[in-house]
Amino acid sequence: MNNKNFILLKKKNNISGKINIPGSKSISNRILLISALSLGITKIKNLLISDDTLIMIKCLKKLGIKIKKKKKIFFVYGNFIKFLKKNVKLFVDNAGTLIRPLTSILSFMKGNYILYGSKRMNKRPIKDLVSSLNNIGMRIKYLKNNGFPPLLIKKGKIKTNIIKIKSNISSQYLTSILISSVLINKFKEIIIITNNNIVSNSYINITINLMKLFKVNVIKINNNVFKIITKEKYISPGIVKIEGDLTSASYFLASSVISKGPLKIKGIIKNSIQGDVKFLDILEDMGAKINYQDNELEIYYNKIIKNFNIDCINFPDLAMTLLMLSLYSNNISLFKNLYSWNFKETNRLNAMKKELNKIGAKINIINRNDILVIPPKYIKSAFINTYNDHRIAMCFSLLSLNNINKLGSNILIENPKCVFKTFPNYFKLFKKISK
Repeated sequence: MNNKNFILLKKKNNISGKINIPGSKSISNRILLISALSLGITKIKNLLISDDTLIMIKCLKKLGIKIKKKKKIFFVYGNFIKFLKKNVKLFVDNAGTLIRPLTSILSFMKGNYILYGSKRMNKRPIKDLVSSLNNIGMRIKYLKNNGFPPLLIKKGKIKTNIIKIKSNISSQYLTSILISSVLINKFKEIIIITNNNIVSNSYINITINLMKLFKVNVIKINNNVFKIITKEKYISPGIVKIEGDLTSASYFLASSVISKGPLKIKGIIKNSIQGDVKFLDILEDMGAKINYQDNELEIYYNKIIKNFNIDCINFPDLAMTLLMLSLYSNNISLFKNLYSWNFKETNRLNAMKKELNKIGAKINIINRNDILVIPPKYIKSAFINTYNDHRIAMCFSLLSLNNINKLGSNILIENPKCVFKTFPNYFKLFKKISK
């Protein structure tokens, strides 16, 4: 086995030290996209440098957007609600934060575009978004399988100001419509109607907050109806500093819970616009001591981890971290509303079940939606397949840590470079703080 294709994490007793968390992926890609559509130059600090953001930058440049980097700061020269290039083929790899918003935006750009990605991207559904856009007069075709990328986007003609979109598979469908709605000039206002049970609803709040930063206000009539005044256009605020990524931080926060800490994490703010700030509330409810200072926190935990019974519809990515914590408990846990896991970088429901069985846990999947976890009496050493999913690689690293109730084990993780999607130096930082 080539040593470049796996990483061995040996069993460790405790976690301590100080780390910096990179910028949020969700915020970074939204800021890049909105900056490109805005009037003015946006100076972006703490932009996440990862596979997903670099692909976004490459796509925007191919569309005619000027982007420069000076030291660690990125400058995006907005082209005010239009792209110069009208006949472009764009590779989005396996990045949902690219293909979904670009699908809507390019459909209003009056050009000819092709969006294509990796093999896995071609299995991730986009039918609800495409149908929503085609229903209002846009012209988007599937180039291979119905309901899935790659896509051909041609010039359409919008015929109504009411857009209906389903959001039970991905909140990015609604984000896509919201961000692109200011490109519509035919109507004074756009009404967006979505279904109940929006998955990852907290990510919609990120979108709304960032649109407001660029002078576009989303009027929330109720939880399922939104209004955009189309005369409002994106205006650059000048300087934007990206918050640290709370999902990325969750692995280190959890590591401190498992192995006492204390651990200092820089880049996290208590009043974050990210929905995954909920993780801090969950840890405090468990008894963790968290002290906040400016843009950093210190966490310490010295109790036995109890089981969970929790609805994860608003934070499906965090559920992976919470599930790892539940393995150190002695009791059964239930994680609800994880249907969106079926459509992530891999089918996480199936992948997590297979890999958790290896370490001794018993997993029951209920209606492709809920997960019942019976923790192991002890955590077994295992070779973990990542399925090229960055979050599987990161969350399973936690099982190498010892807890006061249950010891960790040696964990061998296949394809560790898959974390480059969102957190390139994750394993370097993890090894730095584990002793």
